[in-house]
Amino acid sequence: AGTVNLAPAATFGLLGNTINSGRITFNGAGTFTTNGAMTNTGVINAQNNLTTNVITVVGNYTGGGRFFADYSTATNSADRLLIGGTASGVTTVTLNRLGGVNFVPGGFLPIVTVAPGAASTTFTSNTLFPTTGFVLESFAQNPANSGQFGLLQAINPVATSLGYLSYMSEAASALLDDPISPFVTNRTDAPASTARFSLWMRVGTGHTKQTIASTLSGGGVTYTGSPTVRFEHQAAQIGGDLAFLNLGGKGLNLNVGVMGGWYVGATPVSGNERIKVETPFLGGYLMLGNGAFSVEGTVRKEWRHYTLALPSLFGTVGTQKLDGSAMAYSFRASYRVGSKTGFAATPFASFNYADSKIDPITIDALSAYTPGGDKTKIGQAGLRLSYRGGSETGVKLEPFASVARMENWSRGDSSSFTFGAPVTTFVLDTNTWKDAMRYSVGVMGSANGGRVSGFMVGNVNDGSGIKSYTLNAGVRLNF
Repeated sequence: AGTVNLAPAATFGLLGNTINSGRITFNGAGTFTTNGAMTNTGVINAQNNLTTNVITVVGNYTGGGRFFADYSTATNSADRLLIGGTASGVTTVTLNRLGGVNFVPGGFLPIVTVAPGAASTTFTSNTLFPTTGFVLESFAQNPANSGQFGLLQAINPVATSLGYLSYMSEAASALLDDPISPFVTNRTDAPASTARFSLWMRVGTGHTKQTIASTLSGGGVTYTGSPTVRFEHQAAQIGGDLAFLNLGGKGLNLNVGVMGGWYVGATPVSGNERIKVETPFLGGYLMLGNGAFSVEGTVRKEWRHYTLALPSLFGTVGTQKLDGSAMAYSFRASYRVGSKTGFAATPFASFNYADSKIDPITIDALSAYTPGGDKTKIGQAGLRLSYRGGSETGVKLEPFASVARMENWSRGDSSSFTFGAPVTTFVLDTNTWKDAMRYSVGVMGSANGGRVSGFMVGNVNDGSGIKSYTLNAGVRLNF
């Protein structure tokens, strides 16, 4: 027992074994070497606002005491305990940070090195680190080297959920991409070349299970994953149009309308943590058809408002707010083969496009997230079979079933995180499903000469990276 004080720039060496049951203190930059074994049941205090102190044990090391060390992520340096032989017992390491905070290359700063490796419990720490934020720090064994113990910097796994924002919005917005034209009916008793006004509304709900492969890289580290994420979504849409019927007496109908509404999407992240989007939208549409051939085009502006309930990332109870927007377009064409009543086959094709953006957000004083601009490009082609029965002046029903192939030409998204000073940038690349099949069943109906009509349809999407269902229903009033 006793105290050894090393003066600045001192070099202290012992030829044999060392037992420290007292205190070894570095008063300045120095080195302490024992060429034999060392038993440390006392304190080795290398904390002096320098990160150049080195303790070397050539032989075996037996712990039971404490080791105080300074470290700096700004200079990627730390006081070191170097052990050439085995290490046993339990030594408590107390750390003191010098300078600013940034990411060390590879995400690990060695402080204790044991040449042949050691059990993970041989060196522990009583140093307290923040438990929230983009980068989580701890004292730990190097995951890639069992012989190193030190500062481990790991990316908070919740952070990658910010990369789901555009996919969540896309899944919810897709409820609005279901076509309007198959469900647009017109008055059967209206004279040619007249304009009639109509109102309609529809609601939709469903959920999507989507595999999102992600790669987060930066600072010499790379994280990969392919979680299956569940999105829940609902939408309500209302519209009105002017129908110019039987133009020129040739049976051609033109519908020009406006529509608006609201949709919401949400996904659980971890425990009680969730992300959510609420979106009002406004748009317009054109439909042209003659009872057999039909084309439809829509455009809408979406104002996306995100709510982030991620306390393990942001470090605060409650929610964070984030805004975004999108312009969405869709086009659809179909041709009905069959008579006005009875069986019919209707091949169809559609394309949906959207261009969206999300505002950046500050995570904490050290880190921020910048989403990338996302595009939606989804095509669909298929065939619908139906049977229409009833009368033009009375009740008319048309149950149907369809199958279509979907192609996703906008699978990927890219965003970035920044951390520390000087800044380290981490890039998050994600991608999702490529193709899927869509199966739909439903029924359309009208009554009183087409003055009122309604529909209900259920859809199932099935692909290697996506499983989803949606249910839509609506009503239309033709004045």
